[in-house]
Amino acid sequence: MSAAVSKSKIAIVTGGSRGLGRSTVLSLAKRGVGSIFTYNSNLAEAEKVSALAAQSEVKAVAVQLNTGHSIRRIREART
Repeated sequence: MSAAVSKSKIAIVTGGSRGLGRSTVLSLAKRGVGSIFTYNSNLAEAEKVSALAAQSEVKAVAVQLNTGHSIRRIREART
């Protein structure tokens, strides 16, 4: 994959501030793929991931999202 092609791709990663999600965001960044990733509450860790991805000259944008709350709201709306 050429750099020009891969830089035009963006991945969406849930739980990107720690664990497997963080590893995924950083692995994609090393391949030139930017990402939008979610985090629950630790903004400092999310900002670290974004900064590490920036070292690979790609953007990794953190979005605070508690998927548990979102799923609960959807279930409540359905009943």
